[in-house]
Amino acid sequence: MDMSLDIGRQESMGSARRSLNGRMHAQHGAAIVTALLVVALASVIVTTLFYRESVAIRSIENRATLSQTRWIERAVIDWAKVILKNSVSQVDWSGSIWATPVAETQLDETVTGGAKVGDSSRQALLAGRIRDAQSRFNINALVNDDTNQINGATQTGTNGNSGNINGNGGNGTGSNGTSAENADISVPHLQALKRLMGILSLPESLADRMLQYVRKVARQRRSGQKAGSDDWVMPLQRLDDLRDLPGFSDEIIQKLTPHLTVLPVDARTVNINSASPEVLEAVAPTWPAGSIRSFVANRDVVPAKNISDPSMGLVANTQLDSTLVAVQSNYFIADGIIHYDRVESQTLTLLKRLNEGGVQVIWRHSN
Repeated sequence: MDMSLDIGRQESMGSARRSLNGRMHAQHGAAIVTALLVVALASVIVTTLFYRESVAIRSIENRATLSQTRWIERAVIDWAKVILKNSVSQVDWSGSIWATPVAETQLDETVTGGAKVGDSSRQALLAGRIRDAQSRFNINALVNDDTNQINGATQTGTNGNSGNINGNGGNGTGSNGTSAENADISVPHLQALKRLMGILSLPESLADRMLQYVRKVARQRRSGQKAGSDDWVMPLQRLDDLRDLPGFSDEIIQKLTPHLTVLPVDARTVNINSASPEVLEAVAPTWPAGSIRSFVANRDVVPAKNISDPSMGLVANTQLDSTLVAVQSNYFIADGIIHYDRVESQTLTLLKRLNEGGVQVIWRHSN
């Protein structure tokens, strides 16, 4: 009897010990799981903090790199100004000092404001060139912005005289008009543009649409009309802006791009030492087409020194229209491509070389 009680007591005590050990193991396992969860949570938090710090550092680096790139762009403009200022000549052609391109060149720390650019991951590379902006026909030259001349023609028109603004019976807008009505139209430029349309196998109506648009912009400028009014139109800045006009499809814009440009209204002449054969045929109808082709093939070696140069092969006693052509340019485009760290930037700057020796920035585009 006593033995059976001892056995029962031992079994009870063993069961109690096993129950206690089970609870202890369960608590130990829960502690381990809790510790693992805490470690995992801490790891997530630390990783998040490091990621945010990395993003912040990268953002700061990107802003610093972009800032350095903008300084290099300014240096490109300053370089172009110096070149143009020191290359004033009676003749602008492909052999002029400004026409020498800058091959891709690695910049040192003095150019990038002290930034370390020596290692391969942060190289600063620059390539650039200056192009003759007056190698193409300027659309804005279709209007005459000389107020005195416009007023004079208007006064003549009010006295009863009438005028036909082109030699083929049209006035550029589809009907004859008085001198007063058409005083702001440059007849030689309109005729030249219509000839260019014919050479490019495009309808002359495109020239009329361009004329109507630039006339409206010119009248806005002269009257001081402000943006926001009902009939106000945006001045053209690039040739692509013509896409807003009827008939100017992507194909037509692509066809016009090598021959047309948008410059200030005072850029009235085309440089024969850089213009395309098609433009030369349009602005110089008395210049034989064969002579134009021959001149274009040799002008990089023998440029024209004036608009009656013997090298041009003009017919005897023939003089080109000095209101349309010249051998000198005043407007140039500085084209710079910059690679710095992770940033690649291309900048286009329109520059005007002033008669008094300075150089003026007209506009600048970066991307």
